[in-house]
Amino acid sequence: MFPTRHAIQRFQERVAPVTAAEAARRIREAAASATIRTRPRWWTPVAPAAGIRFAYPHTLPGVCLLIREDAVITIFERRSCRRWHASRADSLESAAGRSQPYRRAAPGQRLEEAA
Repeated sequence: MFPTRHAIQRFQERVAPVTAAEAARRIREAAASATIRTRPRWWTPVAPAAGIRFAYPHTLPGVCLLIREDAVITIFERRSCRRWHASRADSLESAAGRSQPYRRAAPGQRLEEAA
């Protein structure tokens, strides 16, 4: 498996601040020793889809390599995902103050229809 430029950048941002060549080497090594799954672990913020695989390397615990065909396309780090989840929950709480969407009542649920 080969890492894309995007995956190398994400490795440098999320896992370790190393050179691009070192990041590419470490990604290839991690992918070689990883457990490959078609469904993500609970902390990975990506839904399963056709053609997408999730690699969880034994040498880098808490890291997920997202793979399409034979390319590592991006990298997630568990601590980062936790922060994203917390910030998303905060934004959902602020959205709760907005008006709620219209929901049609079930037949017989209104008092006028009961008579």
